[in-house]
Amino acid sequence: MFELVQMEKIFDILKFILSTCCNLHIMSCTQILVCKSIGEYHTSWMGLKGIEILDFKQQYIVAIYFVTTTLSTCGFGDISATRGSLLESLAILLL
Repeated sequence: MFELVQMEKIFDILKFILSTCCNLHIMSCTQILVCKSIGEYHTSWMGLKGIEILDFKQQYIVAIYFVTTTLSTCGFGDISATRGSLLESLAILLL
């Protein structure tokens, strides 16, 4: 019985990892398509970063980085952490 519960937990973790990777891929490809669907690629955010329109490998890497950063952080640097009280720091640490 214990082994069955462990296997279920392992499968749940594997399902989570697989679904996360699939979603990351879909969102990254969507970012690339959005940049390419704009009339002029060089005015898109990828084009402004100097990424060539035919450099598919670089586009994919940058899109994965952009999507991962967007989903895993609270912003792009306009909000930064400040030193607060001990209770405030403890509450943030526990989150």
